[in-house]
Amino acid sequence: MAATPVSLPVIDLLRDEFLPEAQQAHVAEVLLSGLLRRCDTDNDQKCHYEFFGDGSPEPSDRVRYLLLDGLPEDKAVSVLDRLSQIITQKAGRSLNSFEAFLANLQESEYDFGEAVLPFARVGLDTLLRIGGDYAAIARRYSLEQLLPSTPNGETKTTQEVPGSEELTLEGFPPLKNFEFKIATIPTEDETETPPDINLQPFDFEVALIEVNQSVLSSADNPIDILDEEFLSKTRENLNDLQQLILKGAFTNQTYEQIATSAGNVVKQLPVGIRPHLSKYLRNNVAPNLWKVLSEVLGKKITKKNVKKVIEEWVAYRHLTIRRVQRENHYFTQDLGKGIGLEMVQIPRGTFTMGAPKEEEDSRSSERPQHQVKVLSFFMGKYPITQEQWKAVAALDRINRDLELEPSNFKGDNRPVEMVSWYDAVEFCSRLSEYTNRSYRLPSEAEWEYACRAGTTTPFHFGETITSELANYNAEYIYGAGVKGYSANETTAVGSFSVANAFGLYDMHGNVWEWCQDDWHESYEGAPTDGSAWLDKNENLSQKTSRAVLRGGSWFSAPKYCRSVYRNWDDRAERGLIDGDVGVRVVCGLGRTLE
Repeated sequence: MAATPVSLPVIDLLRDEFLPEAQQAHVAEVLLSGLLRRCDTDNDQKCHYEFFGDGSPEPSDRVRYLLLDGLPEDKAVSVLDRLSQIITQKAGRSLNSFEAFLANLQESEYDFGEAVLPFARVGLDTLLRIGGDYAAIARRYSLEQLLPSTPNGETKTTQEVPGSEELTLEGFPPLKNFEFKIATIPTEDETETPPDINLQPFDFEVALIEVNQSVLSSADNPIDILDEEFLSKTRENLNDLQQLILKGAFTNQTYEQIATSAGNVVKQLPVGIRPHLSKYLRNNVAPNLWKVLSEVLGKKITKKNVKKVIEEWVAYRHLTIRRVQRENHYFTQDLGKGIGLEMVQIPRGTFTMGAPKEEEDSRSSERPQHQVKVLSFFMGKYPITQEQWKAVAALDRINRDLELEPSNFKGDNRPVEMVSWYDAVEFCSRLSEYTNRSYRLPSEAEWEYACRAGTTTPFHFGETITSELANYNAEYIYGAGVKGYSANETTAVGSFSVANAFGLYDMHGNVWEWCQDDWHESYEGAPTDGSAWLDKNENLSQKTSRAVLRGGSWFSAPKYCRSVYRNWDDRAERGLIDGDVGVRVVCGLGRTLE
């Protein structure tokens, strides 16, 4: 309850969702515990409560904060996420995180009403109290639009700590000043970006897939659904002749066959038309129908493609792709000859790594879920391109030779593929030597943290994925997804023009990406500091155990493109060379010694 506004309906909801075994007596015990007090007015229809100290300027006086401090971070966030799901489902939407709820509320794209503002206010305050990346999420949104104003018209989000001259302690002698020196040992968490890195801001578009459950549950056939849309756009229903043509086109009939199956529809027509019905349908009714349908659905429709277009439209109508603008910072690593490598700043933070048991198609190798603290680093905005690979492969050898143009699918801006783990390590070594910076493969934890970018869903897009947003094998579907277009080859990096919340592109699909870690069957005993999980401290270029691939590829079904999916190959192990395996690099700022 400390993470939410408190009212009897909210208490009942929390009990049903998180403590179904709790009885009404337990609820009464909490309400009478002295932690809460009634704050509703005579005009309120429901009982509202607040924690003692909620209005105090002193954080130490706030009972809510004391409770939050004793609550695991992921538990508090899971409560906010679940309430966000329930609120948005009642509004006919499906948002699966509190962050997505805030984005909708801030942009006023969907009007949830003023009743949700207390939830937004307390939720933001909860994230600020948790701190770290959660506080950054809270600050990312416009608090002035979400939080109520003070009588002076200001929004209060901080508390001031009194100076020593204002502090008096009864029973103690007067306070005296004294001087002292502070010795600071910086860790990576506290280290600023090195001065030789010129960070630049960049804007990017993030796509979030929302599932409209009410539409998803519709059992109507495609023509009936189309008729509803037709009516909403033209204020007319499809007439009998139009429906006759559509049914015939769906079964690939000719106009002559459609005319033969007209039945009683013929009786509605003038006598002079009846003998020439097929010609009348072809030359008069059909052209107008295709024109109007093209306007209604926003795609050019003909008799040949009408079935495909309408079925795709019906399949996609329960999915809404919401696009929002975000900003981050990056630097460009010069590779010579006008070729650059864009490296995006990834903030430090803590996240839950791995998949819950209820995630569709999840595996035991993705568990147990565990908290991981990740230090700040830089990651390639895109997988390494063939142009970038060629520039670095032309540098002096360090441990092994590199092919200048190894890829099967050629193109300077396509991702490099047909590279082994050893090739990827050699690439990083040459790049580090050339730039005098530490380039390497990401650890599994870094990769998943960067891919998720604050999300907890199977994809950073949400609960599913579509071929409008990524390059994968769209003959297969995931969750509420639909079949789509499959390229059957790599595509130029960033060609879908959508990134995750950190500004990284192509994290799902296109090419698999090597990680530094040795393969392990599960996360039992995995590091919690974001470092690579290596069995032996041996020379990377000489390692022989299996490694891990992440992200899926153009050839992969969507379940293999999930943020948590871990892939390995026991045929060639680290020496695997395949047309769907590439590499993305990170630039570390050093690690904290333990």
